[in-house]
Amino acid sequence: MKNVHTLALALATILVVTCCGSESNVVSRTEQQLRTIWSATNVTASERCLAVNACFTNGTPIHRVLGVIGKNYELHITTTATWPPETANSRTLVYRFGTNRVSILTSGAPATPIVNRTFAGAFAWRPRDSGQPRGAANRSQPIRPETNQTSGAAGSAR
Repeated sequence: MKNVHTLALALATILVVTCCGSESNVVSRTEQQLRTIWSATNVTASERCLAVNACFTNGTPIHRVLGVIGKNYELHITTTATWPPETANSRTLVYRFGTNRVSILTSGAPATPIVNRTFAGAFAWRPRDSGQPRGAANRSQPIRPETNQTSGAAGSAR
């Protein structure tokens, strides 16, 4: 009787491993497709965003997402005065693709480290001032010599 019980337990274990193994292969293929899309140069931020949202569901551990798309993100922390307190701090991972961005939203308590948070969706966006030079570069224009000279009368008035 003990041998029958051991055999049944062994068959159940094989069945579980086989089922989980086939599911994990499907996920691996989906993750591989996401890696291909994520790293391609001719793909828009919106297409990357769609691929992330198709590959991962809300609640997926963020370390699994990072394992596929990489860790070259900027961390954006938004703090607000809201109730309940666990919604007061959001952590968003921002990836840059030229002038476009993909934000990966995370869920978790305010003190939860990024690697222990969960996936809460992705969206694509573009900064308002993208494509425009910043700082002195947008004021740098050639100066004609006559506009840069001070007349004698103007100099004597000082």
